[in-house]
Amino acid sequence: MKDYAEELWKFFDMLMNNENFALSRFGDGELTVIEGEKDFDMLKVGKDTEFAYHQGSEKGEISRTLLKESYESTLPNYFKGIPCACCVMKEKATEIYDEIEDKDFLTWANIFVNGNYPDFNTYFPAIALERDCYLISHKTSQPDKLPFMLENHWPVDSNAWIENLEMIEEIKDYIEVMEVKNSLFLVSAGPFANILCHELWKFNQDNTYIDIGSALDVYLFQKPTRFYHYNNSENNLKKCNWFE
Repeated sequence: MKDYAEELWKFFDMLMNNENFALSRFGDGELTVIEGEKDFDMLKVGKDTEFAYHQGSEKGEISRTLLKESYESTLPNYFKGIPCACCVMKEKATEIYDEIEDKDFLTWANIFVNGNYPDFNTYFPAIALERDCYLISHKTSQPDKLPFMLENHWPVDSNAWIENLEMIEEIKDYIEVMEVKNSLFLVSAGPFANILCHELWKFNQDNTYIDIGSALDVYLFQKPTRFYHYNNSENNLKKCNWFE
């Protein structure tokens, strides 16, 4: 049975040992979109950094196909985070877990948050200082406030998974022209992170690509944006459970 804290340190160890990998995390929102059976809209609640999907949209279906491909991919060292039974309705979470044949590269969608966030926030910045880092995040974020340096930053729009698909080729070109190797690409851009991490890993496996989600938001937005950001909150203390 996997241990939540040990799983975080597995990825930390890979980073410190310069073992390249990709990590794409799928929450219930991304999985709802992949199913494509209903609209999903978090933008309407006024959160510019969130995303939306509307059935029948040509651009939306192109992006949904790419998102589905990122979820179904079985590339070596391409890790997929999925919801755990303690955070999503147990029957649904178990169904998601059971339908994936190759369990070797499965992990928590919540790997950097909840009860793992204190360790993430304590140790990840120091680990990142040892690598050349790149960031893809919302245009309102403040990458200069991070506790580690960046080589480059690509700002994305709201609903980036639909509006910024051209950035995939832009970053590929950058990696190729600049001969980027053994570097760390962090993506905080909703389901665009899933797509981008997968597409970049397919293109070049000499770097590490991580869907970092909201784990760096306290720095990027200079305030907590999730309950788990608050010390000793219920979410901050929660140790997620695996399925086995």
